[in-house]
Formats: sequence, C-alpha cells, structure tokens
Amino acid sequence: AEYMGVMIQRIKEYFNNGELSVIDDASVESVGGAFKLWFRELAEPLIPASLYPDALVVTPETAAGFMATLPDANRLCLNFLFDFLLGFTEDEAVVARTLMGIKNMAMVFGPSLLRAPSDAAMLADNDRVINAIVTLLKERLRSRSMRP
Repeated sequence: AEYMGVMIQRIKEYFNNGELSVIDDASVESVGGAFKLWFRELAEPLIPASLYPDALVVTPETAAGFMATLPDANRLCLNFLFDFLLGFTEDEAVVARTLMGIKNMAMVFGPSLLRAPSDAAMLADNDRVINAIVTLLKERLRSRSMRP
C-alpha cells in the first residue's frame, strides 16, 4: 500500500510537469489512483458543497433536474468524466475483468466528487453518496441513449 501511494504521488508529479510518458511504466492501479487523487484534491468538488444535501436525496426522477443546477463548468466536466467512466462499464468483458461496474465506479469516485462536509458525515453518508453517484451515472447513460 505504501509503494502504491509513492507511485501515485510520483505519477501526479510527472503529470503536473507535463510528462505523460510515465504512463507506459505505471500500473493501471497507480494511474487510476492518481486520476482519483486529482479530483479529491480539487479545492471545490465537482458537485459543490452547497449542493451536498440535495445530491444525497437525488432519485432517478430528479437526477436530470439536479444536474441542471450544477454550474456549467462543473456539469460539463462531470458529464465528461461520467462518459469516460461509463466507457469502462458498458462492455461486460471489461467489467468481468476489472470488476468495475457502475456501483464500483461510484464507490471509488463518489467520495471525491461528492465530498462530505466532515469525517463523521463521510461515514454516516457513505451509502447515500454512492447511491447518488450511481443514480447520476445512470442518468448520464440514459440521457446519452436519448440523443439522436
């Protein structure tokens, strides 16, 4: 685990310096960890803290409306990220190999995208955070399938 943390930090430093060739020598886990870390270290998460309570109660019926309340830059970035993550969940062979279906993607990325206001809230709200991100991922999948 310590080695993985060191690798993630090293990849982060390389990326920050524009040295993307390091990916060739890094494990998938390390690159994924650096990607997740980047979102976790944003000063304001993609789902702003002011919308945290609303996000926790999002449902399939309210998900599109919730997404519309996000600032434009946040919504566009979140949609781009969701499209990227969903690309890994749409092929059953990939999911079978990586075990990264929609729920696991939400478990891994949810706390970085929808940040709890405190450690106590993080523990208390963990399931609701995961459910909210699952709901928003499924809404993105649904909205993409509705496009002409």
